Amino acid sequence: MIKSQVIKMMTIPFTISIAASTDDVLNETFALIMKPIRQRLAQVEQNYSAFRADSLVTRFQNGEDQLLIENSEFQQIYAATKEAQLQTEGYFDPMFSGKFDPTGYVKGWAITRIFNESLRPLLADPRIDGVCLNGGGDLQVASRSDWDFTCHIGIENPQDLQKFIGAYAIANGAVASSGVSKRGHHIKVFGEADLLQVSIIDPDLVMADVWATAGIAAGWDRFKELIKDHRLSGMAVTKSKIIEFDRGVMTNA
Repeated sequence: MIKSQVIKMMTIPFTISIAASTDDVLNETFALIMKPIRQRLAQVEQNYSAFRADSLVTRFQNGEDQLLIENSEFQQIYAATKEAQLQTEGYFDPMFSGKFDPTGYVKGWAITRIFNESLRPLLADPRIDGVCLNGGGDLQVASRSDWDFTCHIGIENPQDLQKFIGAYAIANGAVASSGVSKRGHHIKVFGEADLLQVSIIDPDLVMADVWATAGIAAGWDRFKELIKDHRLSGMAVTKSKIIEFDRGVMTNA
């Protein structure tokens, strides 16, 4: 059986789902993990929100460069966003507003960090079959190797959010989507603004999220080359077509 609980943080719902043998195991497990997960999400919002005057991000934007020396976690995130920028050939840009803003990185990083700290270790318990953390549609999932557990993920139609245009069944891995249907044009676009949505499947949610953002920024003509070069898997949506790709090979471009 599967049970889910939701925490609202950073203006989005975070859904924790666990598959286990009995309802008692589920209740026992949720009682142990919900408080630390809530505290960790609150800490991420406090430190990395670009909308809080006292966050590390805002303080750094205001000239407190010493944070790169004084705060090791902030230093790691700063370095990781710069590495992501290089890896995506500049299409993932942590300088969206002309100042350092890791918003496009932090959600995927937070989900992955919390998943590895609080959920993945639960699989050591033979009574627990699978775990999933979904943050606003971006999710990481894992299951025991000896159990047939999969998480079914629907990909929303960016032109009609009440419908789905695809679905994936994943036992271990991550899916992230970026687009303009919910938050508008919040990504700096370098190429043509012709992609409505990009969804990426990857073992790691951080990289899935980075590449989904980079795809929107690149535009379809450039992104289809990046798909081939970096052997990406997922789905891209334009106004007129849906393109699926698997390890760099496009099935209906």
